[in-house]
Amino acid sequence: MCPPDQRAFPDRPRGRPLVPRASRSGEERGAPGTPHEGTRWRAAPPDPYTARMTPTQTERLRRRNALWQQLRAGTPGTPAFEETLTALSLLTGWDRPRLLAGLGLTAAEVPPGRP
Repeated sequence: MCPPDQRAFPDRPRGRPLVPRASRSGEERGAPGTPHEGTRWRAAPPDPYTARMTPTQTERLRRRNALWQQLRAGTPGTPAFEETLTALSLLTGWDRPRLLAGLGLTAAEVPPGRP
């Protein structure tokens, strides 16, 4: 299902969200959010939070996401699962019960294994 803004403007290119800008002729714009005849579209500026991220931060987030994915695919209680759990704990600073809760598990359901 398309997001609502893409249903309203099916001919717009996909990707970053687009925001209206005044036409080049300098016409007055209508009320905010109501496009008028001759409205042109430009790409929205990049998100200021992600634009300021350094490559180190980006790699850290990718590593964290990969570890979560490995945990979701792993079998609780196995040595590989415990190694991944330990690596994610060191990366995030979260303790074991909090990480298990993020997976929808409790400490009682997953006996501590040997990393």
